Amino acid sequence: MYRLFFLTLMTLLLSNNILAQTNDSNASLVEDTTRDLYIITGAGLGGAVLGLSTLSFVSEPSDHYKNIIVGASIGIIGGVIVVAMLQAERTNQYVAPEYTNVRFENLEEFDTTSRKQWHQENFSQNLQGSSLALFGYNKSF
Repeated sequence: MYRLFFLTLMTLLLSNNILAQTNDSNASLVEDTTRDLYIITGAGLGGAVLGLSTLSFVSEPSDHYKNIIVGASIGIIGGVIVVAMLQAERTNQYVAPEYTNVRFENLEEFDTTSRKQWHQENFSQNLQGSSLALFGYNKSF
């Protein structure tokens, strides 16, 4: 049963996807998805190899096979974290590509008031034609 599942999984991951009609958005989506799967799978396999390498340091390796599963689990979790970080960066580039490389010289003087003013100056022209509602909230005690 596990061999059939593993064979099916490897066939799906390693086969080239052939689409009858592709446009750029579908092709990039497929490429991004396969890249993300490769990252997660590679991290899981790397973790499993590290878990397997710990078996040589114990007196009874057959009692510690769970190290392989634990290593693979940690690798998969690490791979998911890497993919999530890559997605967050990519989303930031889609939202405001012209502001991704903005650097500030003096961060000590860039307090909340000046940050709010900077955002209003730089992003208000982008939001004027949109249907987004701008909300302000003040609370005092």
